[in-house]
Amino acid sequence: MRVVVTGLVATYPVGGVAWDYLQYVEGFRRLGCDVFYVEDTGQWFYDPDARTFVTDATRGARYLADALQTIAPGFGDAYKQMVMNPITSVGLVGFGETLPRFENFVELDPAGTVDAYGIPVLKITMAWGENEQKMIPDMAVSASEMMETAGAQCLMLTGFFEDQMRGRHNIRWYADLGATFFRRAAAEDHSPRRAQLLDSIGRRFEFWRQSQARLSHELRDLRYVLTTQPEPPATGKLH
Repeated sequence: MRVVVTGLVATYPVGGVAWDYLQYVEGFRRLGCDVFYVEDTGQWFYDPDARTFVTDATRGARYLADALQTIAPGFGDAYKQMVMNPITSVGLVGFGETLPRFENFVELDPAGTVDAYGIPVLKITMAWGENEQKMIPDMAVSASEMMETAGAQCLMLTGFFEDQMRGRHNIRWYADLGATFFRRAAAEDHSPRRAQLLDSIGRRFEFWRQSQARLSHELRDLRYVLTTQPEPPATGKLH
């Protein structure tokens, strides 16, 4: 069973508050449940030393981590392992509006059908019109474009900006996500040649990511400088 416990441990980093909420975390964990602790109050954080509320969450977050390790040692280890070895999947669902048409209507069933309580049931007569038929392929085109754009963004962030990203984000997770974006874009694209290209980028995403990273290092190490051409001296003549 998966259990989500909410609390205020980081918001009010004092002993009584910690035990008030974390006893449920440890209790459910000992019962064999898959426990998650969530704290998202939107409030400022109380600082016991300053005896007032502050915007910096560092102290509260550290207190929460220490409290979890003390009251529920090992809590979160499985989640951390899962984050470091992610499984990514991406999907899009299109929604469109069906325009009113005279041919689409609802009526009481002419056959006189009733439900278990003797209430007449409804009969729906409906068919897709020209507008709806055109929306379906348009959704696929839009989905492919969005997937391709998202994949390119992941490629740039995990490749060219790998060094900046690595300290704060899981590069492997974003790279897998980017590869998935390109493969899904290929699946939705109606051009065979373009679909083949997108699928190839997705399958060789790691190659292109490393190429972007090498380019970033070369530009950083060589320190190219762009200069402008000097303007010619003024002659004093008007043209």
